[in-house]
Amino acid sequence: MNFVRDIPAKVCACSLRLLLSAMPLACGYAASAAELPAFETDQQADAWLRKHSAFYLKMTEAIDKRGGYKFLPSKEIPGGLAYTRDGQGYIELSEKLKGAHRVSIIIFEVTNLYQDDRHQEVTRRVYSGELNNPVEFSLLREIIEYD
Repeated sequence: MNFVRDIPAKVCACSLRLLLSAMPLACGYAASAAELPAFETDQQADAWLRKHSAFYLKMTEAIDKRGGYKFLPSKEIPGGLAYTRDGQGYIELSEKLKGAHRVSIIIFEVTNLYQDDRHQEVTRRVYSGELNNPVEFSLLREIIEYD
């Protein structure tokens, strides 16, 4: 069973609500959706966030030192999903996400990659058999995201 892809939707929805309410703080930029530029690509949004948020830049520089990340489109994921495979970070984003909502998911998933070592420790416990409860797995991952 792949617990990473099976996180309950309610847990993800709660995280999204928290993220959207904290987006101006997370970006370090008090922008409303009306002030946010229109981005043609996720890479453009990422570059803009790096330029306008010192904390976002700090996170992305740390991720870049570990191999960086790539954006991938997804028809299966309703929001976003960040993961690392063979030293490369990936952020899958739903093709349905648009505008400020999409940018907020990028911030959220970059934060997950930034905290990847902590997420991997929880995942390691699943693979070792120490942790076999999907609800406990989800809660441990959520605790990392709120930290």
